[in-house]
Amino acid sequence: MSTLGAYIRNLRKKQGMTQEELANLIGLSSAFISRLERNHFGDVSSYTVIKIAKALKVLPEELYFAAGYINEPKIEPSKKRPEEVLGELRSLIPVTIPILDDITKGESEAVDYAYWAKPKVGGRRLKGLLVRGFSMKPAICEGDVIFIDSGLSPQLGDIVLCCNDNEVWLEKYEGGNGHPYGVIIEVSRRLR
Repeated sequence: MSTLGAYIRNLRKKQGMTQEELANLIGLSSAFISRLERNHFGDVSSYTVIKIAKALKVLPEELYFAAGYINEPKIEPSKKRPEEVLGELRSLIPVTIPILDDITKGESEAVDYAYWAKPKVGGRRLKGLLVRGFSMKPAICEGDVIFIDSGLSPQLGDIVLCCNDNEVWLEKYEGGNGHPYGVIIEVSRRLR
């Protein structure tokens, strides 16, 4: 394992930088850099290590490791195929859910959007609806957003959104009450 001084000297030379140039970048004297590279110091302050790392465009951890202050992190090679890793990364990209102001007019334009993680969304067909004019305090208030899964078959006791002829209402699903638009899966308070 190399010493901190030797490591800094090698990095500096690889970047074509003189001791004076490095000293100017970190605001110290070239004599300090010379002594540091010859290991004429005991411990170097963390502030100085961070300044040197920034000037040499490396992580401070690299310098700490070279100085022997920390052990080299053990990185286990992945046993996953690249396609699996890519799939996991794709699952982290949030899904955009439109928030509508009025669902009685067919597909209206979104007034806002919500972003949910893919695992939370799954295969659902979600829409958000901005609550206007009616209230079920304290559960649902004007200005809240209710999220509806229009592809979910309602079960007895589910709260469903129903709409008919420019009228929208919520009710508890009892099994025979018409054709609900969708099942309410979440209510979200909007910042007002």
